[in-house]
Amino acid sequence: MKRLIYFALLFLSFAGIVLFSYARINTGISLKYEVEPGECISNVSGNNLCKQQEYFLYLTILFFIFFIVVILFSKLFLSKTKS
Repeated sequence: MKRLIYFALLFLSFAGIVLFSYARINTGISLKYEVEPGECISNVSGNNLCKQQEYFLYLTILFFIFFIVVILFSKLFLSKTKS
């Protein structure tokens, strides 16, 4: 059961890194095409794209740290038990 939890945490943390990195790149493209030069508010949706890109950066870093922590504590989850 611990092995399943370990791989689930590992997968979710890696998926979070990929998802939020993609979202950050996508927001960067929106910044290029949906705003006036020097602005951050989207002409299409009205969202503050600079703040949104910053949030995605922080979430990517958070999930990367979580991924490293899960890898470091792998011995806790994958220890052999005597049967």
